[in-house]
Amino acid sequence: PGGEEPGGGDAPAPEEVSIITEMLNPGVVGQNYISALQASNGTDTLSGTWSAEGLPDGLTLDAKTGVIYGTPTVAGTFEVTVCFECDGGNAEKVFSLTVTESGQPGAPSGDLPSGEFPSGDMPSGGISIGGGMSSGGMGQTQTFETYSLDKLTVASVTSQEHMTLDVTVDELDISKIRIGQSAAVTIDALAGERFSATVSQISNSGTNNGGSSKFTVELTLEKSGDMLPGMTASAFIRLDSGENLLCVPAAALGEENGEAVLYTSYDEKNAVLGSPVPVTIGAADADYVQILTGLSEGDTVYYAYYDTPESTVSFK
Repeated sequence: PGGEEPGGGDAPAPEEVSIITEMLNPGVVGQNYISALQASNGTDTLSGTWSAEGLPDGLTLDAKTGVIYGTPTVAGTFEVTVCFECDGGNAEKVFSLTVTESGQPGAPSGDLPSGEFPSGDMPSGGISIGGGMSSGGMGQTQTFETYSLDKLTVASVTSQEHMTLDVTVDELDISKIRIGQSAAVTIDALAGERFSATVSQISNSGTNNGGSSKFTVELTLEKSGDMLPGMTASAFIRLDSGENLLCVPAAALGEENGEAVLYTSYDEKNAVLGSPVPVTIGAADADYVQILTGLSEGDTVYYAYYDTPESTVSFK
């Protein structure tokens, strides 16, 4: 009695919170980039909130996972200040991030894995677009060899917490797309499910194959357990919305002499649509078109549907 029990004493106190990532991956202009940050108290890897200043254009830091991702657009050496906050304390560290032009010495060949990725009905004023998905996400460890004119080896182990979807947007709509804008994604193999996504990258140059120019927009969404890289997906980005709009089915819209028209009569004997009325159209989606002028509430229009002319429901 009165003596100390064997094994007694205080447990060692955890060390001060620190960012343990040694360096950031080098990047290449126009190629997918990813680099993961980690913080520790000397015993455990910590979770908290990340922030950064000085990132090159085109790169984003995920505040929750500590993953820097995107596609750099400018070459150079950038001083990036990274901050980490958690219940156990705060930490700050300055990194040097080098981005090279493609083909320069020290530029890794091939794309680094990307990491990124929305829900709701399709209102008028949106665009529906498709593409294929690729994987990416939070890197757990990185190993690098010293810079060499002969080679640069970059290795990364990822947990694939995010997926990316590249979609094509027409030049008439690209000015309405913004970084951070919400989108909805459906995947053919996961019927009945809709996923929330965010616009994470917008191409600054388009491609033209004889028609209007097309621009690539990258969407980022959280990976669900059933998503796999390479699955076919479609996306919907809301560009505009409104209430009490005068709309007709998109299939009812015709064209005569270069003008958009709606047909207000139908000859049943000869199966011919008639009385075309020029109209001005507004917002549209895959199913309906807004009519700005040329049609009034209560008017009836006719159109051919599956080769069978039929009347639409009167506007009320």
